[in-house]
Amino acid sequence: MAYSILSLLWLLCGFAAVVAMLLRLGSRAAWAKSPMILWAHRILGGSFVIGYIIFLICMIGLYQVNAPRLPLPLALHAYLGVLLLPILLLKELIVRFFKRYFTALPYVGMVIFCVAFLVVAFTGGHYTVLWLKGPTAKVTRDGKRHKVSVALGREILHNKCAQCHELKLPYLYHRTEDEWRNTVTRMSRKDPGLVSPKQADAMVGYLKKELGAAE
Repeated sequence: MAYSILSLLWLLCGFAAVVAMLLRLGSRAAWAKSPMILWAHRILGGSFVIGYIIFLICMIGLYQVNAPRLPLPLALHAYLGVLLLPILLLKELIVRFFKRYFTALPYVGMVIFCVAFLVVAFTGGHYTVLWLKGPTAKVTRDGKRHKVSVALGREILHNKCAQCHELKLPYLYHRTEDEWRNTVTRMSRKDPGLVSPKQADAMVGYLKKELGAAE
């Protein structure tokens, strides 16, 4: 959930940077030509680029482990995320070295935002919708209670577990939360890196909610 929120904030930052650029280049109002608008664009745009680099670095390791078995939304997320890099470099080249193409910058900026929107829509936006439309469950990990999305847990279960065995297997049992936790942990150890701790929490929450036994 935290990643989804950060992704949406990153997208909002990019949108604000594009708006500032369009105001600067397209409006005839005096205030739109002020240094404040220019600096707003630079700060927002710089924050957008820094956020992109951080996301890219954080996700490289995950995709190296899981690339052969990524579900379609995550695969599109990865490809579009990589596509952003050359477009950002193109924008920087125009600003620094090819000023005769300066009038193309608004279009490049809008393309960057559209690609960024799709990147977020395939992951952060998708998981946020799953979270908001509920229901939720509470699970225990390392002595702490965590609130998880049942819908997200179901999606993760279907995407991850089906890679190793038939999906019908988990639905043959009714277990307590601790028993489901042990099952998910045991399965995860067979393929380290396939499931993150938060994803495991969501799976346990879904299994507890749908296939829980009396404790």
